[in-house]
Amino acid sequence: MPSTSLRRGAAASRRIDDACEGGLGAQELLETVAAELSRALRAEAMFVAATDPDTTLALGVGAVRALPETLCKTFWQYEFEVPDYNKFTDLARGSRPVADLHASTGGRPERSARHRDFEDIIGLDAELRATFNAGGCAWGLIQLNRDGAFAEDELAFVADIAPRVGRAVRTALLTHPAEQPAGRGPGLVLFDDAHQLVSANPEAAAWFEEVASMHLPFSTELGV
Repeated sequence: MPSTSLRRGAAASRRIDDACEGGLGAQELLETVAAELSRALRAEAMFVAATDPDTTLALGVGAVRALPETLCKTFWQYEFEVPDYNKFTDLARGSRPVADLHASTGGRPERSARHRDFEDIIGLDAELRATFNAGGCAWGLIQLNRDGAFAEDELAFVADIAPRVGRAVRTALLTHPAEQPAGRGPGLVLFDDAHQLVSANPEAAAWFEEVASMHLPFSTELGV
């Protein structure tokens, strides 16, 4: 029997389809998708974002509900630095772009470092994560939190709409230019296991050059 929270899933799916086909900008599209998923899956808190398809870093487009702003920095530190279950990068590359923390930990979510350290802050014990993929990359991601584990039919519902949302987010990001010229963004620098610089994007090089012009007592020269 379908989960109680999915009794209106068909209607939510139609509204999500309409949003995906409506030519919306990425912000409005993701806000609509998040609202529909929050209602259909009975989620009390959520985070949704458009992402860089190469790194899964959030692009500043998205929405947050019932999650404290003070959690933001720690959230991303855990995402990229702490081994854990259901990392967004793993979901983006896996065969299924959605996962429930209870199921992934064998019913023991306390095995997750993220769950152990964030549960008291969030105040909710269940977590569903998904990526919105298109062309083999994640163009967006979502996390939903609530009390009580998510059911398999709820995960199937998200898995079904995820690729449609992924294609729509990709289209929105590529066809809707920024309303104002963007300033210099964050730089991305990659190091190998020996801590040697492998590559840096143009933004990183520009930041390094600016720091070098300050005559600080260390080298910022790029060997690339």
